Amino acid sequence: MRASDRMTWLRRHPLTAVAALVAAIWALLIAASFLVPVLPADSGQYRALDNRAYTARALYWICTDTSPGDQLIVIGPSSARAFAPADRAALDPGSRHHLMHMAGAPVDELATLADTLVNCLPPERAARTRLVIATHYLSFLPPIPLLASIPTLGRYLENTGAFEIGPDGPHLAARLTAPVTGPVLRLIERPVFAAGTVGVAAWRRIHARHYATADPPPEVRETAQRGMIDSFVRNIGDRSVDAPDSLARLDALIRAVHRLQAAGIRVTVYQSVESRALRQAVPQLAAFRRLEARALDKAGIPHIDFGDEIADDEFVDGVHALQTAQPHWSRLLLQRLGDL
Repeated sequence: MRASDRMTWLRRHPLTAVAALVAAIWALLIAASFLVPVLPADSGQYRALDNRAYTARALYWICTDTSPGDQLIVIGPSSARAFAPADRAALDPGSRHHLMHMAGAPVDELATLADTLVNCLPPERAARTRLVIATHYLSFLPPIPLLASIPTLGRYLENTGAFEIGPDGPHLAARLTAPVTGPVLRLIERPVFAAGTVGVAAWRRIHARHYATADPPPEVRETAQRGMIDSFVRNIGDRSVDAPDSLARLDALIRAVHRLQAAGIRVTVYQSVESRALRQAVPQLAAFRRLEARALDKAGIPHIDFGDEIADDEFVDGVHALQTAQPHWSRLLLQRLGDL
């Protein structure tokens, strides 16, 4: 067909041409989703304070993944972003590695995330899933005012349209689990998530100069640590570590872990580490760590703690890892889990 004939045909059939273009783009997305069976869910790609919207989409991605193989999922507060999937995959390439962290990560939202995995993973996938739940003393306190206006993870799950909230927590929507329509819809919808995730990663590489890729200088870290200490002291005050509401949240965490274990998912609780300066300024941190460890031992739940193996100069602010320290933290995690 000559060029002039093609132009004539396009003018006469514009809708057909647009439909063909859309179909071609969709075919490329579907082909890409087969070439990359499952992308790592990595909330560390996003620098927003709150990652609940991304976590909801990541749960859809993980819940609709039918590929074989083991997967290691880390969930928890913002300090959990130290366990970047890329760092873990470099050390343990035999598993798929995911990360979903949420600012504050109160226990009730960690329980929502746990119930979602219990309800959506089929037995064969659950048996090949290991979950690390990172906890911090702040997870067992009432939400800080900064997070009071942020919608909960449950609300974000509903907003995706891919989940329905039942008495026992979120489930995949019926349209995604139906024998006929489920596979078709997943074939259509998963490439959209894949394209978005790849797009974010590509955008960050292209515009890397806009993101901090180097550790901040010592004076900035010192200021950040003083600010973190002030924030902890202000939010915790003279609160007792065995306050009834904290113990109730600890019981809720234990019940959520037992539900995961009953579903065949292997669970380990990681008790998040802080700098020595922060622990000295806020004695409740070490005291609650001991209380939590005793409760987990009594409940038969495996837990790990880095102890004093993290030097103070590996922190940005006493809680979050420096970027250059993240591979060390990932190695420690995998060693504690017995994967290295």
